[in-house]
Amino acid sequence: MSQSRRLRQKNENTFCRPPDFHYLCMTKQTIAMRIHHFNPEHEICLASGRSNYTPPHAATRLRSGLGWMPALWAEKGDIVLVDDSEYAKKAAQRWRGVLPEVHYLTFSELKSMLRHISMDTLQLTVSPWGWDLPLRQQLMRSGVPASHLPTLKEMDTIRTLAHRRSTIPLLRHLVERLPGTVGERQCHTDLAEVEQALQHRGALVLKSPWSSSGRGVRYVSGELDPAIRRWAEGVIARQGSIITEPCYDRAMDFALEYEMVDGQGARFLGFSLFDTRSGAYQGNWLATEARKRERLLRYMDNDLLTLLIDEVGTSCTTLLSGRYTGPFGVDMMVVRHADGAGHSIHPCVELNLRRTMGHVALHLIPSPTTPEGVLYITQGANAELKVEREKPFVKVI
Repeated sequence: MSQSRRLRQKNENTFCRPPDFHYLCMTKQTIAMRIHHFNPEHEICLASGRSNYTPPHAATRLRSGLGWMPALWAEKGDIVLVDDSEYAKKAAQRWRGVLPEVHYLTFSELKSMLRHISMDTLQLTVSPWGWDLPLRQQLMRSGVPASHLPTLKEMDTIRTLAHRRSTIPLLRHLVERLPGTVGERQCHTDLAEVEQALQHRGALVLKSPWSSSGRGVRYVSGELDPAIRRWAEGVIARQGSIITEPCYDRAMDFALEYEMVDGQGARFLGFSLFDTRSGAYQGNWLATEARKRERLLRYMDNDLLTLLIDEVGTSCTTLLSGRYTGPFGVDMMVVRHADGAGHSIHPCVELNLRRTMGHVALHLIPSPTTPEGVLYITQGANAELKVEREKPFVKVI
């Protein structure tokens, strides 16, 4: 037997035959197993609409570097699916004292482990960053029964809800219900409609129906230049439509983070104050909820902020009930008035039907005696999650 084969067999024995699972199978006791996975390519996969899709290198590099990250919200004994289990364990060492003891497994190691478990005794929960068809397919190839995963119909519903078009009535409702708010959104299936809207507005934000981290966003004024025209035509050809919104003078980005719970509706988890550049995520402010609320109250009174939390939660419960469970976030922004006197709130810049970096930041809230800081991602040879204490966060100062 070759050395590489002996090493592979040793790894399989280490990862795939945990004594507790083996014992429980022998005694026919129920095995409770929770699996987490970070799949930042989620929106790109939704856009493809296919079960077999290879995401771009930038997305897979992010997934490989930060695959360990679900350990931040996992519980002791949970499984975190990663591209490289040894690298994940090394990367997680930087967070000693913060993370619980979890099992880092690759998909092939999960498959080997599940061979030794009776499906009759398995009580399995899968909690990814976001649900999409390629992930579902990969889990099934790894031995996870379809009965433990969302159905194809449920997956189609999630994809439909994640389309930016689904937020048009939600945004309209919130602006009607909440004083001091602004926001419009339109969906177009023809480039001529976009040009007509641009002529009327003078400047627009163009967004693809499914995208993340600013990759599907373009800012235009006057008229469409050849590069943006080609991009917009491609979006309509691939995704069937394109979204347009007015340009606003943004003073600050923030979000409300929730979890949709079966039978309970949307449960508010906390605030996310973050920075973007050209629509791309730059980092989150790490501060207590009291400090974040205090900062938001510079731009709105406490009654409006409380009403915003309640109305967004109620409206999202109506939209998502029976159709989606799990974490989600609603991105918002503080908008400066044209005359420079005062601010308005845009209550639904994005509906992220997945976990967000705001959720991650909520698991790293400092204590009242710990210095505040910034949570961000570096994009070197390997993506890394960084925290810098006492670093000013310009967007929220």
